[in-house]
Amino acid sequence: MKGNMQELMDFISENFVFDESIYPELKNANEEQKLRFAVRHQALHFGKTSGNIIAVSERVDHGKEMDMEVLKKNVSKAFINTLRLASSIGMTGEDIVAAVEKKYSN
Repeated sequence: MKGNMQELMDFISENFVFDESIYPELKNANEEQKLRFAVRHQALHFGKTSGNIIAVSERVDHGKEMDMEVLKKNVSKAFINTLRLASSIGMTGEDIVAAVEKKYSN
C-alpha cells in the first residue's frame, strides 16, 4: 500500500479494530473504557514485539546468527502498533510528522 501517513493509519485502524466481537471484555463498554482497553492492549503488543526483538538480540549475544526475518516482522508490527496507538488517542498523521520534525529541528 502506497500513500501518506494518514491513509496508512486509516488502513491500520480498519484492520486493527477494538470491538466486542474480537475482545469480549469490551461488551457494554463505554468510550472511556474502550480507550483504556485499547491503550492497555497496545502496550501489551509493544511488550510482545520488544520481547521478540530482545530474544533475537540475546541469541546473538550467545554467538547465534541474527534472525533478520524475525527482526523485519517485528519492525512492521511495532510500526503498526505505533500508528494504531496514535489513532486511538486522536493523533493524525500530520500530528506525528509535526512531532518528529519538532524533535529533530535545530
